[in-house]
Amino acid sequence: PEDWARAVDYFHGRCAYCDTDKDRIDQEHFIPVDMQGTYTRDNIVPACRRCNKLKSNKHPMEWLIVRPLGLVTYARILSYFETVRV
Repeated sequence: PEDWARAVDYFHGRCAYCDTDKDRIDQEHFIPVDMQGTYTRDNIVPACRRCNKLKSNKHPMEWLIVRPLGLVTYARILSYFETVRV
């Protein structure tokens, strides 16, 4: 619970991908479980349902590269992961 609260706080209660707060925020695996993504604090970000569904089981770079400000978003999420690594 503390790790999830930290993630939500870091992204100001908004989706890590699109920065919206209009939809419910869920836990989302940055690297999909299908691609060996883990259930750890350095792989979980808050995501709105729309982004969670659109990203699905794609690699984040594959999905973000075609989105507006996708590389900026990718870098911001990686920066967050640096703050939670042990």
